[in-house]
Amino acid sequence: MRPAEASNIYDLGYQHYTGLRLGRGHIVRSLYIESLRGAFGLGRGLPQKIFAFSLVGIAFVPALIMLAISALTAEQIDLWRYQDYYGLIQVVLALFAAGLGTEVVGRDQRNRLLPLYFSRSITRQDYAAAKFAALLTAMLIISIIPQLFLFMGNAFSTTDTVGYVRDEGDVIPAILGAGVLISFMMATLGIVIAARTPRRAYATGATIAVFLVSTAVGNAILHAAPDTFARFAILFSVFDVMDGFTLYFFQARTRGTSVGTADLPGIIYPLVALAFSFAALALYFRRYERMSL
Repeated sequence: MRPAEASNIYDLGYQHYTGLRLGRGHIVRSLYIESLRGAFGLGRGLPQKIFAFSLVGIAFVPALIMLAISALTAEQIDLWRYQDYYGLIQVVLALFAAGLGTEVVGRDQRNRLLPLYFSRSITRQDYAAAKFAALLTAMLIISIIPQLFLFMGNAFSTTDTVGYVRDEGDVIPAILGAGVLISFMMATLGIVIAARTPRRAYATGATIAVFLVSTAVGNAILHAAPDTFARFAILFSVFDVMDGFTLYFFQARTRGTSVGTADLPGIIYPLVALAFSFAALALYFRRYERMSL
């Protein structure tokens, strides 16, 4: 032991922080931006980047094929109509929601980062909202931008761009309406399942199963007795509900589709989609309210 008289006290000059405090809003925005980057694999490993950008590229393939044919033939050829486009990329959107849902919310659970987030001035609801907003934004990008790209490509490939926009411009509200609702529905279903487990394989598999199994079961019941009450079974088919409100927004014919076989009023489909989406969203927020850290 050193003698007391040899002891020294040093004034290290500790002071309270008096600089700018960015606060809760900045934390939520930063979490949203980082989660959105992570959804596309930015800041992640090569496999995540390949998965995300491969799906984005596939979503553009129908538009690129149509525009390439138009460029080679010097005339517009409608292999697929605008109302058909979302049906062409439904599986891609489902894979995107399934794979990136677990990347957005499952990663923090796997790495046990939630206590660190909640030790700051961010609430559980803030965290859940930022994560969901990031996944929803990613879904909007992959669903709507290919359609708008196709529309603009068709417009500029004609000799009368202004005339094309004037004549076909009424499809833009339908493209946006259907794209927003498809993205909202898929994002809510994907994230509510991903939030239940940190295991990537379980969450991804369960999400894909919800999309595929619901469609198979709904169609099996519908086609077994299409003229009875069983036709309402189509409302439990995720893909067919999306087909239903897409055709409703575009005011397109339903003949030759499961939606046409069911022959239900078109307004039912967007209402059912919103009901399922808000129910899933409520379960998602409830999950974080009750989650033990």
